[in-house]
Amino acid sequence: MNLSEKIATPSLGVNPLTKQRSLQALILSGKSWFVVAFIGQIFFTVYIIGLYGVSAVQGDFTRWNTVMPHGYVDGDLTGNLSIMVHLLLAALVNIGGPLQIIPQVRRRWPRFHRWTGRAYIIAGFLISLSGIYLVWVRGSVGVMADHISITINALLIMAFAALTIRFARKRQLTQHRKWALRLFMVMSGVWFFRLGVMLWLLIHQAPVGFDPNTFTGPFLTAMNFAQYLLPLAILQLFFWAKEKGSLPGRYVATAVIAIATLATAVGIFAVTMGMWLPRI
Repeated sequence: MNLSEKIATPSLGVNPLTKQRSLQALILSGKSWFVVAFIGQIFFTVYIIGLYGVSAVQGDFTRWNTVMPHGYVDGDLTGNLSIMVHLLLAALVNIGGPLQIIPQVRRRWPRFHRWTGRAYIIAGFLISLSGIYLVWVRGSVGVMADHISITINALLIMAFAALTIRFARKRQLTQHRKWALRLFMVMSGVWFFRLGVMLWLLIHQAPVGFDPNTFTGPFLTAMNFAQYLLPLAILQLFFWAKEKGSLPGRYVATAVIAIATLATAVGIFAVTMGMWLPRI
């Protein structure tokens, strides 16, 4: 083949512009999910403050038991303090976590990013340790598999927090941001659980797969694991598609994240209208 024939032969590779557009679509899908999730976590924070915070200020701690079994127990100072710390930190991390991820905040206010990041890490350890205590010492609803799942979630939070710190200290910022995103996903497990349960109820219009009185059943056990494993899997799909994915792979990942965004939005609506607003 001579030079003129090579020039005339069309390239069999993917058009660079098409590859760029697929990457832009993927990133846009990720940003869209994050915006929806941030709004939902603000709603969750308002709920925590409106129910647990206000009732604590009013001295009506027994109101906690209308939602949380064994939320407040007379005479159990250690357990009650653990619940209070757990709830307070949950409200803080629901706002502080998303702020850690926003690039504009990180670039414009680096000192704020570092200090809120340290607070977020400390809160993650305290939430995890108090959660393990509440499940295995104080007692919680659910079967053994549910307790194991919650413990795994707590251990993942502490492990991912440690890795986030490690890569930040090494100035390996790409790895640092990846582990920070993974930490955000597992720290949001309780939030994902509520969205998943209320989305399930909205779809079926009945407690299918679990007993609402004992709050046990195969669906709830599955949700206890899915609340952090599924978000982690979708996040890993995003990483892969962004860095190594083929053109079809990027479009598949974009579609999966778009579906996840829609499910998240509907779940936020269902839990806000069905659980959070009526109880504030």
